[in-house]
Amino acid sequence: MTLSTTLDSIKKNVTSSHAERVYARARPQHRALAPYETVGALIDATSRGSSLFAIDREALLVVLVTELQRSPETLWQSLLLVAFTPMLVRIRTSLRDPGNQDLDQSVLLAFLESARSPVCRSYVARNLRLLTQSRIFAERRREHRAPEMEVFEEATHPGDPFGVEAEQRAAAAEVVRIIEAEGGEELRELLMTTYGDDESVKAHVARAYADCDEKTRARACKRLRRARLEVFAKLRLRTERRERQHAPAA
Repeated sequence: MTLSTTLDSIKKNVTSSHAERVYARARPQHRALAPYETVGALIDATSRGSSLFAIDREALLVVLVTELQRSPETLWQSLLLVAFTPMLVRIRTSLRDPGNQDLDQSVLLAFLESARSPVCRSYVARNLRLLTQSRIFAERRREHRAPEMEVFEEATHPGDPFGVEAEQRAAAAEVVRIIEAEGGEELRELLMTTYGDDESVKAHVARAYADCDEKTRARACKRLRRARLEVFAKLRLRTERRERQHAPAA
C-alpha cells in the first residue's frame, strides 16, 4: 500500500461513530473547535484549500497537536495526517523510488514523531514540515554513511574513559550543544547538508521552505547565513580557549 493509498484510507475511516464520540468529548475543551460540530467539518476547515485565514487554521492545528500529545486516541493523529496529506505526498515524491514501502513508512513515522515534539505547539505547519524533512534526511544520511558493523567485545576491548577517543566524543557533543543552542534543529540540519552533502544554503532553503514565497526564502537565507557565522565564531573562540588550556607551559 502506497503512502497516498494509506492516507486516502485514513481519510475515509476517520469519520467513524467512535471518532465522532471522541471529538464530541474534546470539543468543549477548545474554543477553536466551537464552530465545527463534526469531524467532517473540522477536516474541511483544516484542509489546505480551506477558506480560513492562516491564523485560524493554525489555531485548529494547535488543538490537533495538543490532543495528539496528551490523548491515547488515534483520532488526532489521523486528523493531522489528513490535514497534511498534500505536504506528506510532496515530501514522499521528492524521495523518488515510488515503489519503496520503507520510504512510505519513514515519511509517516517522521511526521508523527515530529508532531509529538514540544516545538510543534506553535507555528505548527512550518515546524511540522521542517522537523519531518529533517528527520527523513538525517535517517537517509545515516543509512548511506553507516560503516560495516563488527561485533565488539567490551571485555576484550575496554574503553578508556580518559583517552583520546573519549575526549573527541566530548568535544563533538559540545559542538552539537553549541549549534543547537544557537539555532536549534534548523541550524544543525543546515550545517549537515551544506557541509556534509555540499548543498548550498540557497538550495537547502529552497527545499526546506518549498511552500513559501521568494521573500520568505530570502529572509530565511539571510537569517541562516548569519546564524551560521555566529555559531562558527563561538566555536572558534571555544577552540582557541581549549588550545590555550592544553598548551605546554613556557
